[in-house]
Amino acid sequence: MREIKFRAWDVKRGEMRGGIDNLMLDLAGNLYWQFGYREPEMLDRDSRENFVVMQYIGFKDENGIEIYEGDVVEYEFDGHLCRGAIIYNKNGFWLKNGYIPYECKVIGNIHENPGILLDRNIPKASNS
Repeated sequence: MREIKFRAWDVKRGEMRGGIDNLMLDLAGNLYWQFGYREPEMLDRDSRENFVVMQYIGFKDENGIEIYEGDVVEYEFDGHLCRGAIIYNKNGFWLKNGYIPYECKVIGNIHENPGILLDRNIPKASNS
C-alpha cells in the first residue's frame, strides 16, 4: 500500500513544515494547526496562503530520502548529469520534461533553494 504524506513550505517563516509538526490536511484540502492537546483549528484563508502543500510521490532517492513535489533531483540521462524539479500533473508525478528518473538523488527543493536549477555547472533537463 502506498504511503500518503504531505509537507508544507511555510512562506512566512521560510521553512519546511512536516513530520512532527502539528500541521494537518483533511480530505477536502483544508489545513489545520493543532496546539498542544487542544482540538485542531482550521486555518483561515489568509493563513492558508502562507503554506505551499507538497505530496510525497511514493518513492525514495538512491540515499533513502523521500521525494516530494517541488524537490529537485539530480539524475543521469544519455550520459549527462541533469537536474529537474518534481511536479504533479493529471498523469501523476514527473519532471517538467515528462521524464521520471527511477535512479536519482534529491539535492534540494524549489522553495528552500529557489536558484538550484540555475546552477551553470550542471546541465538541467529540458523544461519544455
